[in-house]
Amino acid sequence: MGWHRGGGRRFHQKLRIVDLPCVRDCNGIEIEYLREPELPKGTVVGVTGDSASGKSTLATAWARDVEGPVLFLDRENPVSIICDRLDRLGFPDSPRLRFWGGWCAEEAPQPDAPAVVEWMKNCGTSPLIVVDSLSGFYSGDQNDAAEMCSFMNRCRHLANMGATVMVIHHSGKADTSKDYRGSSDFKAAIDCGFHVSNYGDAGQLGTLVLRPFKMRVGSCGEISYSYAGGRIIRGNAAEVKQTVTEQLTALLRLNPGVTARRFDDLVNNKGLGRNRARSFLGDGLLSGSIRFEPGPRNAKRHFLAGMEAQRDR
Repeated sequence: MGWHRGGGRRFHQKLRIVDLPCVRDCNGIEIEYLREPELPKGTVVGVTGDSASGKSTLATAWARDVEGPVLFLDRENPVSIICDRLDRLGFPDSPRLRFWGGWCAEEAPQPDAPAVVEWMKNCGTSPLIVVDSLSGFYSGDQNDAAEMCSFMNRCRHLANMGATVMVIHHSGKADTSKDYRGSSDFKAAIDCGFHVSNYGDAGQLGTLVLRPFKMRVGSCGEISYSYAGGRIIRGNAAEVKQTVTEQLTALLRLNPGVTARRFDDLVNNKGLGRNRARSFLGDGLLSGSIRFEPGPRNAKRHFLAGMEAQRDR
């Protein structure tokens, strides 16, 4: 479509079907990455997880390592937290990094605001734009599909212009929302979606496991990152999960007859998370590796299958 002036007035010329370009003439046919496989160029990427799971730290590390300009639109964190994160990750201030946070004269704008679009046009190359977090920029009902779609279209507009847009979002507590919170239109709107889990002790960042829940572009399995001293090193997610399973098994072995609520508390105190405790017990009951007995007030007392068999002899 185009714009023309005539008689001192500006009018819009509608795009005709016959004028539509060939798809392959628009942006080539090969998939390119700012960082493979997490950040395909020109896409909308969702990064979700529980509070303090390391989502923003991981996003900042990726931003540090990519080439090209980076813009953070932040309505989530105070400047002290941002400075600490940048210092820990060794991400220095430079012309390619721009942070629009709550400490600025104006609140960070919506992703497709004129100021953001103008900056994009002056970048000269495909930028990375990080929205932290969806809840801070989205004032509507997160379960409303139409409202969620309307917000995500703002991010899609930037991706259509060539930016890679990373939207940080929280996961829910119910089993049906463990990937992300709110309407399924969030998942429908993104090209790639990753859920982050932190396997550190006592709530500290340790090993982060990235689990893809949508891959419209490219493909990958689970990825782990070891965090220590500001360094994030990619590793083997299967080994991490096996280690955590071993920790949960040992915890149940040391606490035979524990109720689900008490086991939640024990696991959470070790920094492994309540959701992981429930999944471990539920999967164990289905596989037969864990059994239960009725307890007081309809509670279930859980045992490792072998231990229960020994006790009944």
